[in-house]
Amino acid sequence: MKQAHDTDPPDPARAAGLDDLTARLRLLKAWAGDPSLGVITARINRARARAGLPAHEATSKSTVAGYFSPGRKRLDEDLFTAIVTALHPARGYAARWRAALRAVRQEATAAALFVDVRGHLPDQAGALLGRQAELARIARWAARPDPRHGAVVAVEGMAGVGKTSLALAAARQALAAGHPAGHHLYVDLRGVDAERGPVDVAVVLGEFLRLLGVAGDRVPAGAAARSAAYQRITRQQPVLVVLDNAADEASAAALLPGGEHCLTLVTSRRQLRGLPQRRRIQLAGLDPADAVALLRAVAGPARVDAEPVAAAQLARLCGYLPLALAVSGARLREHPELSVADHAEHRQELGPCDEVEAALALSVRGLPPPVAGTLRLLGIAPVAGFTPAAAAALSGVDPDTARRHLAELRQANLLHDGDPGRLHDVVRAFAGGQARRLDPPSRRRAARRRLFEHYRHAAAAAMDLLVPQGSHPRPAGEPPGGDVVHGSRAGALAWLDRERPHLVAVVRQAVETGEPEHGWQLALCLWRYFFAGRYVEEWLLTHEIALGAARAAGERGVVGQLLVGLGSAQASAGRAEAAIELYTAAATALREVGDRLNEARAVANLGTALLRLSRFAPARARYREAIALFRDLGDDAGLALQLGNLGGVAGICGEHRRAAAAFEESLALCRLAGAGYGEVRALIGLGGACRELGDGTAADRHLHAALRLSEAQGLRNEQAEALVELARLRVREGDAAAAVRLSARALDIARSLGDPNLLGTASIWAAAARCAAGRPDTAVALLRDAVRLGAETANRLLVAYAYGELGRAAALAGDEAEADRCRVLAGELSVELGVPVTG
Repeated sequence: MKQAHDTDPPDPARAAGLDDLTARLRLLKAWAGDPSLGVITARINRARARAGLPAHEATSKSTVAGYFSPGRKRLDEDLFTAIVTALHPARGYAARWRAALRAVRQEATAAALFVDVRGHLPDQAGALLGRQAELARIARWAARPDPRHGAVVAVEGMAGVGKTSLALAAARQALAAGHPAGHHLYVDLRGVDAERGPVDVAVVLGEFLRLLGVAGDRVPAGAAARSAAYQRITRQQPVLVVLDNAADEASAAALLPGGEHCLTLVTSRRQLRGLPQRRRIQLAGLDPADAVALLRAVAGPARVDAEPVAAAQLARLCGYLPLALAVSGARLREHPELSVADHAEHRQELGPCDEVEAALALSVRGLPPPVAGTLRLLGIAPVAGFTPAAAAALSGVDPDTARRHLAELRQANLLHDGDPGRLHDVVRAFAGGQARRLDPPSRRRAARRRLFEHYRHAAAAAMDLLVPQGSHPRPAGEPPGGDVVHGSRAGALAWLDRERPHLVAVVRQAVETGEPEHGWQLALCLWRYFFAGRYVEEWLLTHEIALGAARAAGERGVVGQLLVGLGSAQASAGRAEAAIELYTAAATALREVGDRLNEARAVANLGTALLRLSRFAPARARYREAIALFRDLGDDAGLALQLGNLGGVAGICGEHRRAAAAFEESLALCRLAGAGYGEVRALIGLGGACRELGDGTAADRHLHAALRLSEAQGLRNEQAEALVELARLRVREGDAAAAVRLSARALDIARSLGDPNLLGTASIWAAAARCAAGRPDTAVALLRDAVRLGAETANRLLVAYAYGELGRAAALAGDEAEADRCRVLAGELSVELGVPVTG
């Protein structure tokens, strides 16, 4: 087998898509001597076993083979980089492939994150006319649900046929008939959006969980975990779900609830024959009489009754499609000078074209030019919903004028009711096409620029309320479209939650349309919001898009700041190795441009990422470097945090007096600087150090103070850590019952947050509490979970602690062979890491 190389390994950076990237992976395999798939798989599994991953979670040769095949729609990031490492383990090389994978997925992911999810049924314009037979069938089916998913009804048909209207009417009919749903969920799956493509089901599941009462910081990461939580919740409480515009069976099936008493209505232009347990309605145009009745309801009875023959002709020319009929009826209502026959004749003059497009063309022709111009600009905006302020910014008018324009578009049935108003996907595509034909590029660019500025101002105002002392960018000048007044912290958070998909879309479009500064400034503004809500997908995506733009523009300082944000996002996702690469690059870039404050933050974060990987000496060195930088800058809050981090390393290494001294200095500085978060961190560390030094009274005082402050500040991660340390103190004091209660609370919080390192730590000490209470049999599963979590995140200290407690649990259960095995593993890791691992 060839081992020497005369050329450099393949460069993944210029891959044009997933197929191109897998082609380059095949080149890398050839460059590495063309090892067999069995050899590659064995290398991956050996590396994972060394990290402590259980044997039953090893990858298979067939799974690895799939990564070399063209036509894949998805590649798991961690397995992909594991394959690269197995082929070429040079430091930093796999990180380049990870970045390339993200880059080729970026455009699709940006669109997939743009999702319209609501916790209520959207408004309907007037009552549904016709469709009584269909409504009756749905009512019968709803009364006979399936035990697994409840009643599932698919409404299928062409654009403009009224699928959504029927689904919403059926949903309201079910509720009026007493359906027990306590929550009403709606999502536009955007299955026919050629520009943006279907939404990401994992994002929808995350939003559904939030609407079902799961706090943002408790939504688990990953589609599988979110699906499991969604199924569990909907088995316990009935829900009514409307899945609008499904692309295919798979996207809809993933969102079906899990309870017998749930009702799901799915709409699609495709036939969903493979949807589990579904009943199906194939929707066609209205009956001729119902079509005329719809014209009559919209245009007015007198207009239509005066010209019954022309009304019947117009209904036929509209293809009996409700959307075309509603738009035509609105035009008749708004233009009393036109007869029904005039409108029908105008329609015929357009010649052969889509019925809905013809109706839209005639309706737009009848709008005042400024209103038609606003509609065209709405069609090119990256957002789906339009408040008066957003529409004002886009159109370059004042908010009152924008409000009147939106009202006229609602009157013309071109904009859905509600605040914000929304365009039907057919109307949006038509308006965007009109803008590209009729508006010069300069007008479209100016409109987008004003919209970007609007969102930057509004986002900064929201972050000012959430993080008053934050360093997020604040745009200069007056906001186009007027100020967005959030009113309170709760109002700011509600605005951010509602506008989150729009904010992601704005970052993307700003970069794509030549306004990159708006993109990176908005991304930098939002990272604390993404962090607090655990919106890791949005965090990674906005920063990756912005980073590419900043690099292309040669903005080294901005590049450094974005690298810090990306590193923190990767750390939040449990990818410490990736975070280290990013923080290192960030520190270098920021040092080069003389941004010492952000350099200090990058260095400090680098220390924390190294600590996560149990690299204690390098972590200690980075913390000391950060301490020196913060001292020189006179930044007491930053200095205090890093003193606390240094104390944490000392505690892990068994240097408890040194740890206590560092935490005491940190605590004093935090109180002087008013740094509430740092104060909580220092109190937790000081409490743990006092426990190890035998001062239980001081430990109890500090830890209870930390618990009170973390609860008051909403710091759930720190709540869990304080509870863990208190549980360990109770074990030390011999109060096993209290330890079990405290550790159970910590474990609940850790599970809700989804941070693998916190969950592993909470699992270990919950298991230790159970062992102390004489229940080692209930501790083993928790400890095996901790081993797995430590292996997955390369946290060898976590694995060592888990094996140490596993040895204790096995000995208590009378399994001396297993106890000896686990003690040996823990001892080997203790020697390798150079730290004690006893609890």
